[in-house]
Amino acid sequence: MSPDKKLLAGLAPREPLTVWHVDDFKPAMVMDSPESVASTFGFSPSSDRLLSGDMDGRIRVWNL
Repeated sequence: MSPDKKLLAGLAPREPLTVWHVDDFKPAMVMDSPESVASTFGFSPSSDRLLSGDMDGRIRVWNL
């Protein structure tokens, strides 16, 4: 959950990293990357970015 408690992110095997709005559980963003699959993630302290780590060692920064 984001620090501001407005967004929730989740991972499932072989599925893209997805962020939902907590108030209505509608998707806010789907972080789909054809090159690799995210294995870990975390929100920035200001809740405006999501960082993800991929199985191949890449780190990505997503603006929310």
